[in-house]
Amino acid sequence: MNQRLMRALLAGLLSLVLVALSPLAGLQAATPALRLDAARAKGSVAIPINEQPFYPDLLLIQEQWGNAPLNRVVGDSPRETLLNFYAVMARVNQLLHRTALEAKRDPGMGWSAAARHKITEAEQLFDLAVQALDADVFPESIRKDMADEAALQLKEVLDFVFTHSTVPIQIPDAAGLKAYNEQRSRSSESWSLPNTSITLASPTKDASDDPGFLFAGNTVRDIGRMYEQIQDRVVVKQPFASSGFYNS
Repeated sequence: MNQRLMRALLAGLLSLVLVALSPLAGLQAATPALRLDAARAKGSVAIPINEQPFYPDLLLIQEQWGNAPLNRVVGDSPRETLLNFYAVMARVNQLLHRTALEAKRDPGMGWSAAARHKITEAEQLFDLAVQALDADVFPESIRKDMADEAALQLKEVLDFVFTHSTVPIQIPDAAGLKAYNEQRSRSSESWSLPNTSITLASPTKDASDDPGFLFAGNTVRDIGRMYEQIQDRVVVKQPFASSGFYNS
């Protein structure tokens, strides 16, 4: 089993949160990466996630992953990848919490068949979610561990963004991105969440080898710094939030 998820499960038996490794030094950007508009946030009311324009699609994607857990997280648009990643990581967190709660209610020498099934599903989903990160910014020798860590941190950063945004978040699908590009002075296969530097991009223009939209390398490199900025901030409770998923 993925060691980071096993760590989450064992920690869950005590506190139902993940005890994770600290970010490795020297791999973060020198400047803050999460540029939430503090002045606007201070003077405005955050929009609840269930009132955001993307929420109906998020619920549909959540249902789809419940029925077909071995799909592909990486999509052909920023909307597909972002909502797939968010829904899948929320499900991973829920599966680990349920398994930990069941183990506390029925302690024994090993996991039940049902618990092992949940653990396996959580591991498979987590591996799929990590593929949505362009992790080539990390040295190859530690790339997998750093990508795993970044995925967990990114989920909590997105929790914060989705519960503190004071503007409607319109996440473009393929057609929406095309329309968005028509308004730009220069076309680009990338899109950023409003008031943040969280960017999704298609890293190749070779149609025969199109990996879809990934969380861009600059975003992946800076996730640790983004997480440091929000880790002590309160996240409004909502069905998809994974408060404490990375670190208690």
